[in-house]
Amino acid sequence: MREEIKEIHKAIESKGIIEFRNTYAAHIFVKNKGEKAKPLSEENGKKMLAKIFGKNIEEMLKFYEWVYPESYSEKGSSVVAVVQRIRDHCIAISVEQKDS
Repeated sequence: MREEIKEIHKAIESKGIIEFRNTYAAHIFVKNKGEKAKPLSEENGKKMLAKIFGKNIEEMLKFYEWVYPESYSEKGSSVVAVVQRIRDHCIAISVEQKDS
């Protein structure tokens, strides 16, 4: 499970999701080193979203397939499958701790 988590984290970073969250979704101003903070532009936000989801419908479908594939399997490596396994693991630990 650890390797699957690492792979998802790498994909999230490469898609710019963390950068989007840190610079656009969580803040309305961006400050580059040595510069005064300025509002983020709508154009920059659109570029960041296109990097995450894709620039066209085919790229967007690939993103959604990665998150929750049409041929979903709990044993797969999709984001949803890995999150479910992590949740189930945490539940199992919680039950073990209650029983002891």
